[in-house]
Amino acid sequence: MPRADSRAAGGGRNARRRAREFALQGLYQWLLAQAAPTDILWHLREQEEYEQADGAFVEHLVLGATGGAEELSDWMQPFLDRPIKALSPVERAILLLGAFELRTAPEAGYGAPYRVVINEAVELAKRFGGTDGHKYVNGVLDKLASTVRGEELAPEPRPGRRAAGRRKATGGGSADAATIDLPAGENVTLSVKPSVKPNVTPSVTTNVSRSRATPSDSE
Repeated sequence: MPRADSRAAGGGRNARRRAREFALQGLYQWLLAQAAPTDILWHLREQEEYEQADGAFVEHLVLGATGGAEELSDWMQPFLDRPIKALSPVERAILLLGAFELRTAPEAGYGAPYRVVINEAVELAKRFGGTDGHKYVNGVLDKLASTVRGEELAPEPRPGRRAAGRRKATGGGSADAATIDLPAGENVTLSVKPSVKPNVTPSVTTNVSRSRATPSDSE
């Protein structure tokens, strides 16, 4: 049975991370013994170092994940390669915790960005799960996140940038000036001549002469 203080790599983890460890222990007990969640919480509070965890967060996770276990399991099943009951109890408990957190909006009281949720679940799997179990947890939760955290997953728009080695050449300063992108080192001369005929909308003809810039004799 995983314990919140087992296989811990020193201190320094914050209260919420400790809360997830205790919640994992509680869910593990619930999956194996089907004890009442309130009884499980009572036993968790009796353990050493529980005061280092966010107790309200432990309660939120245990009651939320156990209360919604059936719905969460149905949501996860299409992304699993086996029936959810065939998973190890530890990995199943971690997935239930992660899935429950993903369903909690980031702006809610106990909500967290999807990257934090997945990273914390992966850390739990590394410490308490089987070999490579963390990779399985990461893959499943990443797919779940795409169904409920789409706005967070969408890439941010990047400002357009001019390709390297190119520059603008413009002819004149009038409203009819042309703008052309040219390779670096190429000079352009633009000549813009209006051609006007009676009763015809004025048009503009553009003559472009191009020459390659060459180094001076002094270079």
